[in-house]
Amino acid sequence: MSYSSLFFSQREWVARGMAVAILSLMVISQQVLHLESPLPKAVAAPIRITLAEPPAPEPVPVEPQVPVKPEPTPPKPVPKPKPAPKPTPKPAPVSPTPAPVPTPVPAPQPQTPPAPPVPPPVVAPPTPTPAPPPAPVSNLSHEGAYVQKVRQQIEQHKVYPALARKLDMSGTVEVFYVINRQGKLIDAGIAATSGSEILDKAALQAVRAAVFPPIPDDAWRGEAQKQFKTKLVYSLTDD
Repeated sequence: MSYSSLFFSQREWVARGMAVAILSLMVISQQVLHLESPLPKAVAAPIRITLAEPPAPEPVPVEPQVPVKPEPTPPKPVPKPKPAPKPTPKPAPVSPTPAPVPTPVPAPQPQTPPAPPVPPPVVAPPTPTPAPPPAPVSNLSHEGAYVQKVRQQIEQHKVYPALARKLDMSGTVEVFYVINRQGKLIDAGIAATSGSEILDKAALQAVRAAVFPPIPDDAWRGEAQKQFKTKLVYSLTDD
């Protein structure tokens, strides 16, 4: 803190102390007068003391600093390059003469006796596969007899259609049919047509109307059902 600002602060504190003392004396005198005089007197207006603001400190002029120029550094002397030394020629290395390597003499190997001949392995003969049992032989005579019975049943139920007779239709129809071993008809159809739809339907109707006997046990062994074919001839000369 500068000397001038310290001086003004002390004056301010002194002025404030004096103002406080004057106000205290005025208050005390008023109280004394109030006690002595019965009549009230007008209270004097308080004196206002305004402290003058301290003058602003004058600016101190600052002397401009003169820049000092640095003294130039004298250049360092450049050393002269030294001459490169001449390379000294190295003597060529002398390769040592290799010592002669002695040739190894092979040691005599003991003679190994020949191995005894190995007998060929004994191969066991293959086990014969048992032959399957012979299939049961069917009775051909019973088969032929059954075919005749089936044809007879179909012929007995063959009907010459009246319309075919009227239109002079004739021909041969080949039908196929499948019968199981119990004699039941499984399937039926036209194997070869006669050229007339009327005659073909009549032949199928004869097959479906026939009653077939069971297949004999010794006929067509191993088959659950048997397919047959029969030709039905429709001729106008038939009675």
